[in-house]
Amino acid sequence: MFSKPYLEKKYYQFRDLGPALFILILLFVQIHTQLPYNAYSLIPLTAGLALRFWAGGYLGSLANGRELYRGKNITQGPYFLLKHPIYKGNFLIAAAFTSALIDPFIFVKKEAVLLSLQANWVFLIQIGNLLLYGLQLRILEKIEEKYLNRLTEIKEPEQRQKLEIQNQTSSSEGQNREPKQSFTWSRAWKGQYFHILKILFIYLVYISIPLLIK
Repeated sequence: MFSKPYLEKKYYQFRDLGPALFILILLFVQIHTQLPYNAYSLIPLTAGLALRFWAGGYLGSLANGRELYRGKNITQGPYFLLKHPIYKGNFLIAAAFTSALIDPFIFVKKEAVLLSLQANWVFLIQIGNLLLYGLQLRILEKIEEKYLNRLTEIKEPEQRQKLEIQNQTSSSEGQNREPKQSFTWSRAWKGQYFHILKILFIYLVYISIPLLIK
């Protein structure tokens, strides 16, 4: 019924549903358990936000675009060290949300043998939720790699020129313009400030649920 490229495009366009489901599951668990906050979660949270901001200084508003055809790969900064650093940052942030309710040393403590059934199912749900979100990010990485390499896979000059014209036409909203390969603070702030503030707000609400319910 639907072609694979069509489904991939729709999956990419609605990729925000993945983190939304991830957060909803976390909130559901926290509301019903009200587990204490784990400050160790600030480590992956800070690392994830920093990685997103760093990558945003190169990618800018393209990180928030809905189109897959972005033309040239960026090979500097975090893109020199990692593939898809924004997705890697997202996974670190997701790990921070997960670890906020999990004591990383619980299984080496003497009282570990006294873990309640509730603590066990919460642990399994949290880890399963994180792995499911990681799988979604991996699928997005594969889809992006396929389309980012599309220009280099086209051998005929006529087809290449046609695709480049298509990219230029679809960039009328400023989403597909080829990014400059140099970091700028303004590009990082413009592309990431709203997402970083949103993540911090959700994180604060998330860890404050026990206080809000009491």
